[in-house]
Amino acid sequence: MKFSKRLYILRKEKNLSQVDLAEEIKVSASSISLWEAGKVIPEAEKILHLANFFNVSTDYLLGSSNFIKQKSIITQTSLLNIDKIVSIPIFDKILVDENVVIDKNTVGSLDLIMSCDKTENDYFAMKITDDYLFPSINKGDILICKNTEKAKDGDLVLVYIGNHTSVFGYYKNTPEGIIISGPRSINQPLYFSKADLEEKNIRILAKAVELRRFL
Repeated sequence: MKFSKRLYILRKEKNLSQVDLAEEIKVSASSISLWEAGKVIPEAEKILHLANFFNVSTDYLLGSSNFIKQKSIITQTSLLNIDKIVSIPIFDKILVDENVVIDKNTVGSLDLIMSCDKTENDYFAMKITDDYLFPSINKGDILICKNTEKAKDGDLVLVYIGNHTSVFGYYKNTPEGIIISGPRSINQPLYFSKADLEEKNIRILAKAVELRRFL
């Protein structure tokens, strides 16, 4: 098993996002993304830091051994539940009417490691084409998104807001409705009352779960 896949498994077993892990080992989220994509192998110091953080041997982390630090064999559950690579489309726009997606513009694809109980239809990727989410997310970054209509406060979501338009923003639920906002105070938040949600069929289309940034 390659380092990239083993790192992905270890991160998922701890229920960490790429951003969470990056903060723990003092690197950028884009570094974690590149490591898990198999595009870059970290320097020895970072490999040792990762091994200590996950409490595994460096040989195990690098994929040259199936023995964890405690000399136990990697569980079959880990090997079987996260063992397929699928290709998902990258879009730079999604047009929606009140009920269904009516147009998508595909600009490429990327490979995603996925557990056996998921399918490529559960996910897609969006290429960011504006600066609304800057500095958290840059123009040109790619967000891996999970198809869902559910979100909790703070989630980065893709929302249908009417007039065939969908936008990314950070979600907040209020007693009066929902707020979709950008990371900067200069961004004008979007407010939608409960009446708006019902009358205009405004709804969450997907939730961003990972960031891919190519240098």
